[in-house]
Amino acid sequence: MWKRKPVRAKPSPGGHQGWSDRSRHDAVEALRNALSGHRQLLVIAESGAEMMRELLGARSVTVSTLTEGHYQDLVNVGQLGQRDVRFPRDDVYMEDLYPVATQLLQLGKGYRSASRDDLVFQEMQRDTGEEDLGSVMGAPMVSGGIVRGEVSMRRGLDQRPFTPEDLQVLQDLATVL
Repeated sequence: MWKRKPVRAKPSPGGHQGWSDRSRHDAVEALRNALSGHRQLLVIAESGAEMMRELLGARSVTVSTLTEGHYQDLVNVGQLGQRDVRFPRDDVYMEDLYPVATQLLQLGKGYRSASRDDLVFQEMQRDTGEEDLGSVMGAPMVSGGIVRGEVSMRRGLDQRPFTPEDLQVLQDLATVL
């Protein structure tokens, strides 16, 4: 059986300052390699979230499914809010709690914001209740042309905001989950 050569993407505490095509490719390959031996959905989601958090320097990452008008969180990793647990059992909520973010995801786009005036930022801050929320970012997980879920990330005020390049990398990585 053919085995992929391991690729190590070089994470940095605050994420990359600039993503080259090669570093984006290396990040995707590193995530593929990390997930290749797993078969269970929660293990894949947890492993993927941990690696994405490390690669992009996020404070926390959530992997959620999106079906029939509702989100369901599979896993939360990193520094979690008071209401968050690593493996939520019944964290199901309607997509209309996040109308702007959901619309962007359903269009196959991601979102990122570090502005308290931005509607997406307001949706996420209202949900998390985090006073020190500095930046948010999310990308759709797409299969067969249908949005099946989302990978969302948060950074604190003490971290640099997510960049457009960070969002491109997250979109690349979300295709692997």
